Amino acid sequence: MLPDEVEKTLKGLGADGEKIRGTLEREFAQFLEEKAPERRDRDLGAAAGGLLANVLRPLTIRAGRQLAEQLLNPDGATLGEALRRARGGAATSAKPDDASRNGAKRDSSGSAG
Repeated sequence: MLPDEVEKTLKGLGADGEKIRGTLEREFAQFLEEKAPERRDRDLGAAAGGLLANVLRPLTIRAGRQLAEQLLNPDGATLGEALRRARGGAATSAKPDDASRNGAKRDSSGSAG
């Protein structure tokens, strides 16, 4: 129930409503006292977590931007070397070996003869 609904219900009970209000207030105060240590621990953890997040946030944003720049910025030398290796590997695998191109025949030991 919302506070306005509680008030309306208690007023509708007349004199008994005042007694019930007192009981509700005492029980609620007791409940708050029982749960106070849990709330303090939870609040302390939340405060520490919030502080840590505020400190680490700029660092993680910076690291993320640097990583994105490195991933999206092709390094000319590295890219050129990778293309050279890819082209060279494809070209050499498509070429016949030198011995067969020169007409030399291989014997069973694999040497040209």
